Amino acid sequence: GLTEVKLAPGCLIERLELPTSTAAVVLEDLPLLTHNNLVVEGDWANVRQIKISGCPNVTNNFNLIWDWYNKTSNIGVRSVDIQGVNWEGVHIDQLIELGQNTNILLKGSIKLTKIDDKTKLLTLKKLYGENIFNTDSDLHIYGPDSVFVFGPEDGIILEGDSYQLETIVFSDKAGTLVYNISEGERVGVNVDRNTGLITTVENGVESADITVVSLFVSESNDRFLDEYKITIQKRVYPKSVSIKGLSRISEET
Repeated sequence: GLTEVKLAPGCLIERLELPTSTAAVVLEDLPLLTHNNLVVEGDWANVRQIKISGCPNVTNNFNLIWDWYNKTSNIGVRSVDIQGVNWEGVHIDQLIELGQNTNILLKGSIKLTKIDDKTKLLTLKKLYGENIFNTDSDLHIYGPDSVFVFGPEDGIILEGDSYQLETIVFSDKAGTLVYNISEGERVGVNVDRNTGLITTVENGVESADITVVSLFVSESNDRFLDEYKITIQKRVYPKSVSIKGLSRISEET
């Protein structure tokens, strides 16, 4: 049976029905086609590839892709290439699952629901790209107004080292991001208020815990903050060293 259909770009079709045998859905510049009028018989069960661009009334619906993904879990490798996504109400776990189990390339914008675990944002970056939270990225992922700050994965900075904090800000308003230490202290530890760079001095003072706050203040004075707890750890050096081996070092010529 028919496995793939390619329509001439710009067709003014309002409804498209494809047979059960369809393995690839490739759509380009179909401005009148809507997601609920895109039908593949057999519940999309044999579709392995979806490639869509220039179809704003199709690419604005996340459930179309999510339902297809769940209906085709047993058919092997699947690929998704969609330009012009405009998805809202997407749970972060859904986006992670898609990224982990399909060959996926997206361009457009995606609005997430509430973030229940900020470390999942780092997983999204690994799956979809380092710049996905930037507004000028080809794929812009964002969520409800909020701030998320990230420090060292193990929560430890050795005295004498420095560390650059990372903050992800979700806000549709411009504003200012500042950093400070809200709890704890240790001699020689500083956080740059504007950049979030933590610097420390090796001075042999005992280890201490600090809590760093990242605060975003919008132009309309909306405030969002997040905290990260860090241990500034004292370096410990051996008091003595024993070396086993020959008592004399000879030079071979």
